[in-house]
Amino acid sequence: MIVTVTTSIMVGYLSANVMRESIVISEEERKRLTTGRQVNRPKYTFFALNKAVEYSGANQKDILGDVEAIYEEFEREHPDGDSEDWREFYFERYDGEQRLENATEQAYDKFLTIREAIQQINRVDIHDFIRGFTLYGTYENRNIREAARAKLLMDLNNCQPAPDEAPADADIEYGDFLLQIVTNEDDDNDQDVDGVRKIRAEEKQDGRIIVDLSGLNQSLDEF
Repeated sequence: MIVTVTTSIMVGYLSANVMRESIVISEEERKRLTTGRQVNRPKYTFFALNKAVEYSGANQKDILGDVEAIYEEFEREHPDGDSEDWREFYFERYDGEQRLENATEQAYDKFLTIREAIQQINRVDIHDFIRGFTLYGTYENRNIREAARAKLLMDLNNCQPAPDEAPADADIEYGDFLLQIVTNEDDDNDQDVDGVRKIRAEEKQDGRIIVDLSGLNQSLDEF
């Protein structure tokens, strides 16, 4: 009877501790498991450090080297190498210590600039910033058509608001044409309808808006 109970307990133990479907390794634990590194830094400083490196360009290939490619080279030459072997490889083969010093100097200069700017921020600045992205940011980002229409009316000669009697889809009047501005969120159909010609406004990843006027034998890339 005792053996049976013990066996049941052991099976329960294994089921609870070995037969799990997955094991979760956190980002911090991953550092400890692979390199033994344990990062200790004051709270909230990661953002400042990360931005100093990013804005300074200290993480670029011309400063640190193409680290991904260098590591692939290390793996080919040292398939059984550990983290210490990797550090030695980077230091000796690619002058790693000097590269780190150069990157540190570049990022630190940028950090000092960021810190000085932060010290000038007051409560009014924070209020204006929050007000900006709440009341204006979303509206500005979502209204591509409105920005394109305003830009065309401002910069394109002979471009006027669509007259009152124009079809509802018309945004502007350009010479003898009525034009409707369409975006990527609209129907992909670019065919003209009801005497209104469609022109496409496309938002790029860098925030610019490109208005395609090729159909009018004109181009506009002012955003």
